[in-house]
Amino acid sequence: MNPANLRSYLPLILAVLLSFLGYFEFTQHLDRTDFPKLIALYTALFLFFWMMYRNGKQLFWPLAVAAFLFRILTLWEPPNLSQDFYRFIWDGELILLGYDPYFENPEALYKGLREVLPNAEVLLSGMGELSASHYSNYPPLNQLFFTLAALLGGASLSGKILALKLMLLVADVGILFYGRKLLGFLQLPKHLILLYLLNPFVIIELGHNLHFEGMMMFFFLGGLWFLFNKKWLWSALFIAASISIKLIPLMFLPLIFMFICEREINLRSRKFITAVIYSCCVLMLFSLSFTPFFSLGNLEHFRASVNLWFSTFEFNAGIYYLIREAGYLVKGYNIIGSVAPWIPYITIATVLILAFRKSIKTPEGLITSMLWAIVIYLLISTTVHPWYLITPLLLSILAGKQFVLIWTGLIMLSYYTYSSEPYAESALLLFLQYGIIYFLFIKEMVLGETIRAF
Repeated sequence: MNPANLRSYLPLILAVLLSFLGYFEFTQHLDRTDFPKLIALYTALFLFFWMMYRNGKQLFWPLAVAAFLFRILTLWEPPNLSQDFYRFIWDGELILLGYDPYFENPEALYKGLREVLPNAEVLLSGMGELSASHYSNYPPLNQLFFTLAALLGGASLSGKILALKLMLLVADVGILFYGRKLLGFLQLPKHLILLYLLNPFVIIELGHNLHFEGMMMFFFLGGLWFLFNKKWLWSALFIAASISIKLIPLMFLPLIFMFICEREINLRSRKFITAVIYSCCVLMLFSLSFTPFFSLGNLEHFRASVNLWFSTFEFNAGIYYLIREAGYLVKGYNIIGSVAPWIPYITIATVLILAFRKSIKTPEGLITSMLWAIVIYLLISTTVHPWYLITPLLLSILAGKQFVLIWTGLIMLSYYTYSSEPYAESALLLFLQYGIIYFLFIKEMVLGETIRAF
């Protein structure tokens, strides 16, 4: 290789090598209570990500391989930013023993199962009191993956964690596959999928900390690919599977309906009939996934657990915190019980308004409408955990937008909350995060201006 060419690649090579060191340190020697170290490491990894993409996006496959090597490096250590995986394994073990994960909460089951459930005490204490005292809120297909991990992982906890990580690694291979296809279909550069693959936010939150939004988005992107190619049954199957992992894609169904019928509400129209049949297939397939667990009691338990996220929990919120503070000034107490129930209705109204936009008739318009819907939902939510950004991140890449990409760099500031006991959020860091995001959201989505940070 020409020495001059080699020198031009030195920043790229340096960024890759330093990223390996950064991921090693992040996964091996970091506790989430150590916020200064966490944010310093993450900032460095995000900078290396920027350097890799800016200097090497033309070297697609070498960088894609590097992205998966980063993931492989994290396989051998348990998650250190989230304890959700303990509940995943608990639910999977319950199913293997013939128990229904929706029927009772872990605290109630523990005494009767501690002799037969492997690592029962470790799992119960690890998942935390909040999870242990509530019914499972993970949909059925997600439960299948938990069960496979419990089955394939052997007797050790580390084996089950490895099984979960390998599943999400395979899901990212699927996202690479369908992401490139969709970008090509949308006439966007295929190298844009590197903004997902190389992003330390994705590698840490999905590959290392085991959040199944990655599996959900694999099925969702596959569903979009089949949708755009008018392979209706395959699309319905993939979209239903994504909903049966996480419920979030359900909000996009009215948008997909209007895309298929091209905004033509005519009972005799072939497109309208196709949209109706497609939507019914999605809902039927999703409903069928509950068949092994079906009972009115289980449905009520599942509904109650999901409702908790709207009515009780608060974390890293945006607009909601402003409303809450106004409530304290006017009412003198936390008004979450009054405000939170309105969030689903506002989200539904937003989706219905978006569904009647003229642009919904095109693939580009559909994806942009989905991006609007999920971002507005997150901006008004009471709880915005970092991994919730996986959906808008991929949609923003397909829409050619970058404000969510910058949000993935900022949202790790939310881990400041865990640096003290009892947990306490920083108003300054919340203002910094959301101030920048509101500005960029308005600039790119409302005003239509271009952001090119990467």
